[in-house]
Amino acid sequence: MEAIYRGDIPPQLRVTIFHPVGNDRLEQVIDYVGDARGGGRAGRQCNARAGVIGAAFRSREARVANRSNDDDKAYIRELVDLWGYNEPEAKALSMETRSALAVPLQESSTSDLVGILFLDAVVPNFFNRRQQSAALLASSAIAKYAAFRFKTQE
Repeated sequence: MEAIYRGDIPPQLRVTIFHPVGNDRLEQVIDYVGDARGGGRAGRQCNARAGVIGAAFRSREARVANRSNDDDKAYIRELVDLWGYNEPEAKALSMETRSALAVPLQESSTSDLVGILFLDAVVPNFFNRRQQSAALLASSAIAKYAAFRFKTQE
């Protein structure tokens, strides 16, 4: 199988899954898997009306976000102005992230949203069409697992 990423810089990719908690919150259900940046852990909740994750949740479509500048203060302003975060939420996010992809996980039999697959990388513009296609392919299998997992917990 051909590698998805080519280049001299490793993608430093990390992945997690969020599950809807009501209409306005999403809960991270697994710790980040991937690089050692750390960050949010299972149980963390976020605003379903903010960020690329919130955009994917509301639209039920995959969304990509790319950081447009290297200045942290300007990035926080971008998160507030363009992505709907309040300032404390924006400041709590990783300043290392340069590219993010959020993919809705929908159960195939009912089209119910069971979660959001979230990936981010420190490489600018990492989620090009090829990486997006790979994530979309993987998301159907992940959605089946998430639907089973969350039904067994209720």
